[in-house]
Amino acid sequence: MQRSRKGGWFERASGWVFYALFNALSHARIPRNLLTVRLMTRRYVASLVAQPDREVYLPGLLAVTGFRQEPLSVCKHSREASTYTLGRKVSMMVDAIASFSNRPLIIVLLDDLPHNQGRSILGVRVAGPLSTLAQADKGRAEAANLVAGTTVRRRLVRRRIEGYGAPFTPLIDPSVDMEGTRHGRDVVVFQNAVVAAEAVLGEGSVVSMGAVVGHECVLGMDCFVSPNAVLNGRVCLGDGVFVGANAAVLPDVRVGAWATVGACSLVVCDVPDGTTVVGVPARAFTARPDDLLINQELRNSGKEALNFLIS
Repeated sequence: MQRSRKGGWFERASGWVFYALFNALSHARIPRNLLTVRLMTRRYVASLVAQPDREVYLPGLLAVTGFRQEPLSVCKHSREASTYTLGRKVSMMVDAIASFSNRPLIIVLLDDLPHNQGRSILGVRVAGPLSTLAQADKGRAEAANLVAGTTVRRRLVRRRIEGYGAPFTPLIDPSVDMEGTRHGRDVVVFQNAVVAAEAVLGEGSVVSMGAVVGHECVLGMDCFVSPNAVLNGRVCLGDGVFVGANAAVLPDVRVGAWATVGACSLVVCDVPDGTTVVGVPARAFTARPDDLLINQELRNSGKEALNFLIS
């Protein structure tokens, strides 16, 4: 460790604040003025590299994984100015504190179903109906839409959440490589999904466990790709498309808005708006009049759709 921290008053003060906050909020105690000289065995380096969050903040990760550290006082020579910009320093400090903090996020569920009120689902409390969002601190609260029954219902619930002013946050499993992709705010990507390069996930879309979204695919708003479904390269889904479990859509196919692809189906050609297709190869059912009416109302994106479906 350095006997005293080098640099100007701001660097010394910011370093002191960072170490004080980190040690106050984390079980991993980091000594102040730490240098980056470490002797590690090959075996330990291999286990460290295997950590999925190894790039968050290395000193914290070393403390959490039990790396034995002996303090050694040294006198550090002056060096050239740091290459870290102010923004990069602040970002590193925030990431480090958030990643190793022992103060957990408060997570609650909101559900309008009366029989779920007061329950705990997988250890998470149901705090009340969706209208509870009206009381949330909009500067700190974030919302995620977990409705999965139908794409129509997902759209309606998302509109209600937007009406309460709560910002959305994406829920993306950290094991999924999203490099080179784009996605909206209210998206959910489950574990073991594959989202290939240049794919676009529209607002409110869901990619389930084991599903594959091929390169350059485009998903509209509120789409749902069920477990183990495969969208091959350059597939385009309109708004509100539901793709059933284990279904496959061949490259360059366009599936129209609010269409449904049945489970285990193979789609080899374009699907019109509002159509349900099933089978191998997938064949179309004639859409029911009430389905067409609902789809038209949703495409209008007006309040009439909400009133029509709730009444």
